[in-house]
Amino acid sequence: MTTLREHLSLLYDYTCWANDRVLALSKDLPAAEYARERPYGRGSLRDILVHLYVAEWRWRRRFEQGGLQGDPPVIDRLQSPADLELEWAPERERWRAFLAGLDPDRIIEYLRSDGTPDRGALGPLIAHVFNHATQHRAEAAWILTELGRFPGDLDLIVYLRTEV
Repeated sequence: MTTLREHLSLLYDYTCWANDRVLALSKDLPAAEYARERPYGRGSLRDILVHLYVAEWRWRRRFEQGGLQGDPPVIDRLQSPADLELEWAPERERWRAFLAGLDPDRIIEYLRSDGTPDRGALGPLIAHVFNHATQHRAEAAWILTELGRFPGDLDLIVYLRTEV
């Protein structure tokens, strides 16, 4: 039987796989196209991908430390997909280490982005982070598709059938 911790680790691996597919198609875009504002989602492809990274960073820090977490100190340097990829790699290792020692039933107290105190069990909060990534990854895939770079199916079942 799979434990919740193992399931969340699988979902994180899937999230990384799907993010990597989107990021790979972004790598050789002209800088202006990567940063071009769109009328939907979070703005530009860059803004969406950086938001995915920042959300992972913030939530992991909330889980580990509580409190109100701002942006990572390097956010202004993330101007290209290569910059983002370099910064994201160690964050992924921190996530995997965090998930390896996870008690998904542990209740944590943290501050929301607006400073409101909140609390909840780690398992559902972590599931939120991965679901949040799905939303914004779909926006990025839409932009890439408009640019003639369809990332293919990014569904969990595709990951399970091809990678696991």
